[in-house]
Amino acid sequence: DTYNLYMRDVANNMMLTVDSLYESIKFVYDSEQIRIVKVNMEEVFGKTLKKYDQKIKGKKATISADFRSCPEVCFPRGYMDTVFDHLLSNGLKFSKYGTPIEVEFSTGRADGYVWISCKDNGIGLNLEEHKDKLFKLQKSVSEEGTISGVGLFIIKSIVDNLGGKVDIES
Repeated sequence: DTYNLYMRDVANNMMLTVDSLYESIKFVYDSEQIRIVKVNMEEVFGKTLKKYDQKIKGKKATISADFRSCPEVCFPRGYMDTVFDHLLSNGLKFSKYGTPIEVEFSTGRADGYVWISCKDNGIGLNLEEHKDKLFKLQKSVSEEGTISGVGLFIIKSIVDNLGGKVDIES
């Protein structure tokens, strides 16, 4: 029974990855048809939290968000879902063994742009060695082993095609 639940979770995550990859690729080739709307950050983030509720509880993770500096952004709603989804997924997935997971989201404004930040206390990575591989659709390497990097590729594709910028610190 536990094995069936595990396999269902694996299959669902695989489908989400395939769906997100499809949406990202579709976005790259069909960006004129994307509707940019005012997106309520709390609302979209709340939807992401509900989606990961069981995983958050199972890992006893602490997830926080402070969107007071910029409660709304102009962005395609579905793509904001995708950005939050991949950032939260990575924060939960790449955690340090034995350390309570903490993931913090926030927004702000600088130089005429809105920024969204996601900080976690995960395993980190060696940016000097791997930064050029992080946003590519290929295997990347963390301190704990090999990962696919699909989520960061999707986030960067979406943000780049909207004229934004993605950066990472570790």
